[in-house]
Amino acid sequence: MKALLLKIRQNLHIILLFALIAVFYLSFGCPVRLLTGVSCPGCGMTRALFALLKLDFSLAFEMHPLVLLLIVYIIRMTALAMDAQGYQTNIQMIGPSAGVLTVAKNREGFSNIIGLGLECRVNFSAINGQLTVNIDSEWTNKIIAIAVGWFICFIPIITGIVGTVSQITLPDKIFNAVNMAVSAAQNGGTYNQNTGM
Repeated sequence: MKALLLKIRQNLHIILLFALIAVFYLSFGCPVRLLTGVSCPGCGMTRALFALLKLDFSLAFEMHPLVLLLIVYIIRMTALAMDAQGYQTNIQMIGPSAGVLTVAKNREGFSNIIGLGLECRVNFSAINGQLTVNIDSEWTNKIIAIAVGWFICFIPIITGIVGTVSQITLPDKIFNAVNMAVSAAQNGGTYNQNTGM
């Protein structure tokens, strides 16, 4: 509690400045529009952010087209959360409102051959005002390990089962990271790389 009060006291000038700006905006609106009569590049962004808080992507885009950069932010924050858990990630943007995040672990060498490699493709898209997240899992290496273990040696069956259990839990970890990224976006973008969010 003392640390919080000390932090508030140290940053009081910043807090007062933001409070003054908020009072000005609530009283008079956008200062650029007030002085010139022309909307500034940021006009509509506040309403767009409020629409995003409701996950209404179509209204948010209507209010301010640059708000779709939030999809890029959500994908990147999800990737950082998975990186913090030891996964390798790769992001491919398909357009301004869609992207693919590949999440993988132990996909090279012997670990992959014996069924311990993990991989999911996470498809993000904003369609008709909704954020859609689909996860496709990679099962080939587990099936091969279990088949080899069945016919040749018992050990790949065990590692294939261990890989299968890990693969089954990976989508839940990814959805948790996506939820944390969406929450971070709604709460002003707070992100802690050590904890994932």
